[in-house]
Amino acid sequence: MNGAGRIRGMSVAAEHKPFLNTSLAICTKASEAVDGKGERKASLDHVGETIDALLKDASKIIGTSKLTVEGRWVYGYEMSGRDNKLVEKSDQDTARERIAQEESEWIQAIRFFKNLIAVTQKLTTLTWTTHLPFSTHLFDTIPITIMSMHLRVHIPEAPKIAGIIRSPSATSGDDLVPLIYFKELRSLKIEGIQDSCQLVVWATAFSCPLETLELSMAEGPILRKEEADWPVITEDTVQEIGGRDLALDLWDTHAASLEGTGKLGWLYGHGEYLDYKAIIAARSTVANKDTRTQLPIRELSLKGFVLDDTSFRVHFKNLAVLNLDGCFDAGLAFGESMKDRITVNVLAALKVEVVPVSHGNAAELKTTAQVKGTVDVEVEDGEIEKTRARMEMLTAEVSSPAASSTAWSEAGDETEGSDKVSER
Repeated sequence: MNGAGRIRGMSVAAEHKPFLNTSLAICTKASEAVDGKGERKASLDHVGETIDALLKDASKIIGTSKLTVEGRWVYGYEMSGRDNKLVEKSDQDTARERIAQEESEWIQAIRFFKNLIAVTQKLTTLTWTTHLPFSTHLFDTIPITIMSMHLRVHIPEAPKIAGIIRSPSATSGDDLVPLIYFKELRSLKIEGIQDSCQLVVWATAFSCPLETLELSMAEGPILRKEEADWPVITEDTVQEIGGRDLALDLWDTHAASLEGTGKLGWLYGHGEYLDYKAIIAARSTVANKDTRTQLPIRELSLKGFVLDDTSFRVHFKNLAVLNLDGCFDAGLAFGESMKDRITVNVLAALKVEVVPVSHGNAAELKTTAQVKGTVDVEVEDGEIEKTRARMEMLTAEVSSPAASSTAWSEAGDETEGSDKVSER
């Protein structure tokens, strides 16, 4: 994106040139707006002025097909001249005030962007990598025919002060449920994931011609070394993985999940697990007579996942490229037909260290990006049934031109090589 088609902050108001192409980029940090020479101001003011300038003559942006929103978010309190250092641990009132101001700015900024997106109804690509947290309310105005979305869903942590919390603290799978109604999606990238959203993501993939999927966790898993002494997958171990055979028993898994939630079983630690049970459950959640039996995904990129010999057992007959970044090998293996066609690329692996834990004499393997601590995860029986019911309830509430009556049914376990599995 370059030329007049790339709008960088208030350069729109200053030049107000007609668009020569259909790409639009907005940087949320004013000082980065025009080759680093823009006026420094709070992001909310900057974004509001920028979008107001664009909407004054909406005819110039109505044909926009690619929208990029990027850059750091500068809060109003950072511009007030007050001390910008971390608040003192005893200063709970200041921390609460800042959290309230941050979340108020997010709400106002999302309204600005909803007004902008509502005008760009020819949008085919949305890239949202700004530090302004993505909001589920943006789905209300994103065109149902969009083909590519890159979403940063990370929500900043609250100050580490006793009694201070942010609610919600993470974008949940429930927040992403509207994704299943975008039936033309070819590419979906979600980064900064803090809470598993696999059920929604796989349901979306079964509902559209999705060829490229990228899931990037905000943090890698924390593993109990006694039960999960698994190495990070590197270039050196890929060849060994390619030579492994699948276990005969589909249920003989090295890293059982929390009942198909996409979360690593508590016995092994805490983190994200590529969960074939979640994939099966997701398909059954959206299944009707037209639902494909195989995921259309050809390129899958994962960051911060645990992978074992069940991860690619079902629904991945179209997969050709697998990109891994900081993923852990819990016995990853591929079926014979996948070995012949899949290319595995290993990106920069996370550094890991062994640290002591407070319970017993065990040690836990963890990523350096995470806070040291114990792992205690409580799981209720029937959690996947609750998740399915919640998705049904939420999807029924989402209004969309693409929504239609769906015959809900259960999908059976389909192992590789089964004659019952079609290539559809």
